[in-house]
Amino acid sequence: LQGSYNSQTAYDGNIGFLIGTLPNPSLRWEKTTTWEVGADVSFFQNRLNLNMTYYNRLTDDKYASLILPSTTGFSSVTNNNGQLRNRGFELEISGKIIQKRDFSWSGSANITYNKNTIVSLPDNELERNRQSATEVYVPGSYNPSTGKSETMWVGGYQEGQEPGAIIGYRVVKLAHSASDFPTGYKNTTTNYFGYTQYGPDEWDKYIAAGGNSAKAVQLVPGDLIYEDINGDGIIDQYDQVVLGHALPHWTGGFNTTLTWKGFSVYGRFDFALGHHIANGLANDFYWYMGCMQGTYNMPTDVWDTVSDLNPDGKYPRYTWADQFGACNYYRQSSFTVNDGSYLAVRELSLSYSVPARIMEKIRGKKLELSVTGQNLGYITKATKVFSPEQGGSIGTTYPLPRILLFGANLTF
Repeated sequence: LQGSYNSQTAYDGNIGFLIGTLPNPSLRWEKTTTWEVGADVSFFQNRLNLNMTYYNRLTDDKYASLILPSTTGFSSVTNNNGQLRNRGFELEISGKIIQKRDFSWSGSANITYNKNTIVSLPDNELERNRQSATEVYVPGSYNPSTGKSETMWVGGYQEGQEPGAIIGYRVVKLAHSASDFPTGYKNTTTNYFGYTQYGPDEWDKYIAAGGNSAKAVQLVPGDLIYEDINGDGIIDQYDQVVLGHALPHWTGGFNTTLTWKGFSVYGRFDFALGHHIANGLANDFYWYMGCMQGTYNMPTDVWDTVSDLNPDGKYPRYTWADQFGACNYYRQSSFTVNDGSYLAVRELSLSYSVPARIMEKIRGKKLELSVTGQNLGYITKATKVFSPEQGGSIGTTYPLPRILLFGANLTF
């Protein structure tokens, strides 16, 4: 609302202050309107309970960063930026599955489907009032006679679409030999220095034509080959696709308790389905595999990269500063974007209550012993990530710690 100022070194070493965050005195509270319909149903004298709910939530005047032209001197300003709709379905079921004298089994489970849709955005005279979207080719749209292709806009924020799209290049294969590269393969998406990358035959043509080998990159076995979306024979910035979404559509969990005489076993699990994780940023697995810092230790997985001694390696070749070369790890692609779906083992607990007849002998009322494990791990397709719960881009946050608890509860 008020913005902020940052100190800056001004003329002749004097300290001055400049606006760091633009103020917006017209900022308003977000407003949310929700309606839902549901049902609660019980069966078998409340041994089985079912809850169903459909909800539709509309948020007006949502907070968002409005991207500003660089000529303003600022990148963005926080404002009330359109409408967002969340709608979905929730289902919860619980019950006493088995109820005997010495044995019982109870449990509950829930699952939710949610989808977010951008309803409206401030009018910026662009199609669907898009913000921060990416222009990509329409598949197979290249016209040889005109040398042109059709394009469309994906991702970012667009009216009628879902936010959180992850954009990148689709990998065709990891080259294990020079023959794996298509004839005429050339990648103009460039690397950190802006150098074009050439497949084997295109590299020979480039050098024969007097090209500067220090200002280009020769692609060799161990490099990734990307899909040519429009079919023009060249990989460029428009040959990107939607690789997934950062937010899961399905979430839920379940827990169960089994008791037998004095023993009790409890388990709690939760899951998320349908989201993706983009690796390749600072301090994650692909950052180290690409040796992008140059001074960090390497993972042991480098022994499984493609090399002369390991031509059938699982990972692209290991080189110093991948961002200066082929960008196998530095470029966001289907190789660095993983399916983030997971099942989390959130808690497992085993407890035992000492029989009353034994407690009477030591003049006690109750003694319960227990051992509990929390955050024990994930069953997931996501590879080389500390936590699949963080959809979208992996940051530098800490993973949840595994905890092992021993307990004794004695009552006299």
